[in-house]
Amino acid sequence: MVPIATDLRPFAISRHELPDGSAHLDLFLERDGALRAWRIPRVPAPGESVLAERNRDHRLLYLDFSGELSEGRGLVTRLERGSYAIDGEGDDEVRLRFVGRLLAGRLTLRRDRGGWVLVRSIEEEVRA
Repeated sequence: MVPIATDLRPFAISRHELPDGSAHLDLFLERDGALRAWRIPRVPAPGESVLAERNRDHRLLYLDFSGELSEGRGLVTRLERGSYAIDGEGDDEVRLRFVGRLLAGRLTLRRDRGGWVLVRSIEEEVRA
């Protein structure tokens, strides 16, 4: 794990309702001029892990986007916009620190059996 000294960067969480009636959350992390995107079922509670499915990178406009998607791909509602920092990074793990309303504290994206999981620490939450 390589420690990373970074400034805070923007993140967003959006609810994506699909035309078939199903829904998931999208976690967007700004990095290198794009949004790294992860599909998650819900915001994990402290001490909980949730499956995090890597999605294609998105344009920065999705930090603030709410509304209908083109070509009938569903409805997006932005739930949160906050800041995050990378506390450390390796091939199979990225340690993150979030400052937000819904997502605050230390979380880790970890590669697990061919997929990714988002693990929320039990530590005290960090608030802005």
